[in-house]
Amino acid sequence: MGIIYHCVIRCFKVKNVEEVDLTVVSDEDKSQKEYLTKYFQKAKANVVEKLAEYKHHPGFKNGHKILNLKVPKQSNMIAFSNSACDQYGGSFYFVHFFDQERKLIETKYVDHEKEKNNFMLLVPENTYSIDYEINDYGATADHDFNFGKRCQSC
Repeated sequence: MGIIYHCVIRCFKVKNVEEVDLTVVSDEDKSQKEYLTKYFQKAKANVVEKLAEYKHHPGFKNGHKILNLKVPKQSNMIAFSNSACDQYGGSFYFVHFFDQERKLIETKYVDHEKEKNNFMLLVPENTYSIDYEINDYGATADHDFNFGKRCQSC
């Protein structure tokens, strides 16, 4: 038994990085409807351009790592949309930012009580690529995008 985790990762150039809301949100909480509407409206109004979009819908269960997602040079914000085929009571994520020589710049940890969630992160200077871990409890499932548009492992 296990969950299949799906995600969409979008790289953006935004007008003002100080206006990026770094809160993790979920539209499953209907009491947050007004807040969520404003959250998404504010985010869209701040976007200058969407520079890249990566979709990952693996056909197997459990957490995994997505490797070598290229971040376009002008990107200053990345938006993550996560979902799952079932609910276990939360998810956690690690986002590893790398430079062009694959040297680690920074790692960000994010968690939320719902598997269906959205969050945004600012892109550190000199970022060339990211790796994205979704509920990876030491699993050996690596999904390599090899700096392209699609997963080379699925």
